[in-house]
Amino acid sequence: MEQDENKNLKLISVGDLFKKSWQIFKKGFWKLLGIFGIGLGINAGLVILMIIIIAISIFAGIIPISQIQKIIPSEMDMSLPASASAVWSLAGALSQFFIPLIAGLVLFLAFLIANYWISASALAMAININKDIKIKQALKQGWEKLTSYVWVGLLSCLIIFGGSLLLIIPGLIFAVWFSFAVYALMRDNIQGWEALKRSKELVSGYFWPVTGRIIILQLIIISATIILNLIAPGLGGILGIFASLFGLVYHYIIYQDLKRVKNTA
Repeated sequence: MEQDENKNLKLISVGDLFKKSWQIFKKGFWKLLGIFGIGLGINAGLVILMIIIIAISIFAGIIPISQIQKIIPSEMDMSLPASASAVWSLAGALSQFFIPLIAGLVLFLAFLIANYWISASALAMAININKDIKIKQALKQGWEKLTSYVWVGLLSCLIIFGGSLLLIIPGLIFAVWFSFAVYALMRDNIQGWEALKRSKELVSGYFWPVTGRIIILQLIIISATIILNLIAPGLGGILGIFASLFGLVYHYIIYQDLKRVKNTA
C-alpha cells in the first residue's frame, strides 16, 4: 500500500524547484564563488609554474632552441614519418625534453587532482549551504572524499561513454540514471558502484520528470548564453560560471526530492 502511494507522489514543480534552488544559491553564493576562485588560483599558479620551468629549461640549455625548431617547425607537417630514420631523429629530439616532460606530467597530475578536489569541495558546499558550512570545511570534506569522488566520476563517465558508443540514446539514458551518483557519495557517503546503483534506483520511475527538469535548466542556460554573447562577447562565459554553481544546488534539490518521493532517508 505504501509503495502504491509513493508511486503517486510527484516531484517538486519546476517553478518551486527554481525558487528553492535560487534561495539556497543566494545564501551560499559567495562561498561557492570563493571555492571556484581558489580553484582558479591553483590552476593559474600551476600554469605559471609550468611556464617558469620551460623558461629555465631553455635558458639553462636543457631544451636547446634548435631542438624546439626540429619538433615545432615553422610549417606543420601533419603526415606520418616516412621512414625509421625519421622516427629515430624525432625520438632523439624529444629526449632533450625528458626533464621538462617529467615536470609537465607532474604538474598535469597536480592539475587533475586540484580540479577534482575543487569540484568535490564545491559539491560539498552546495549540499551543506543550509548548515552554514565554511569554505575551509567544504575543502576538507572534498579532500577526504577525493579518491571516492574520482572513482565514482570515472565509473559514470566510462559507462556513459560506453553507452554513447553503442548509440546516442543509451548514453543519454545512462547520463540521467547516474547523474546523482556523486550526490549519493557526498551527501550519504555511498561509494563506488553502490553510488551509481543508488542514483539509478532514485531516478527509476521518475526518468522523464528528472530528464525534463535537467533539459529545462540547460535550455535556459544555452539561451541566456547566446543572448549575452550577442550583447557582449565574453558575457556568456561569465554566465557559465554562475550557471555551473547554480546547477550544483539545482541538482541537489532534485536528488533530495527523489529521496522524498521514494520515501528514503
